[in-house]
Amino acid sequence: MTSQALTARRPILIAPSVLPADLSRLGEECMALEKAGVDRIQWDVMDGRFVPNLTFGPDVIASIRPHVSVMFEAHLMVLAPDELASRYVEAGCELLIVHEEACPHLHRTLGHVREHALRHRHLAGLAVLHDAGDTVLPHQQIGKIVDQVLEIG
Repeated sequence: MTSQALTARRPILIAPSVLPADLSRLGEECMALEKAGVDRIQWDVMDGRFVPNLTFGPDVIASIRPHVSVMFEAHLMVLAPDELASRYVEAGCELLIVHEEACPHLHRTLGHVREHALRHRHLAGLAVLHDAGDTVLPHQQIGKIVDQVLEIG
């Protein structure tokens, strides 16, 4: 299928990460993104264990939530997404994306995130590495569990 055919079926959404933002002006940066017309704001959440950096905790995201109405998505680059999912939903993230390689029991993790997301009318997503070959779950199952797939690389 061509990219033109794909975009005819699904609209292209703009979801910039705030990772490169000026952190001293994070609220203003998020408001500027919303004013520019983005569809979502992505929070690249890193725990210092799954990836070496530490970034945005739920309290930082919650502090910005009252200032913008655009959808927030949390790209959870963390080792324990099951433990953190509820905190990011409470912080105002409507989409939670987990990494398959961070989840020893991916199906269970996705089920947990999906269950929590559905309870709050939110979405669940899965990040897969482009060059990692096949995913742990067959493609037919992924579509039943997640609302979005984020391909990395």
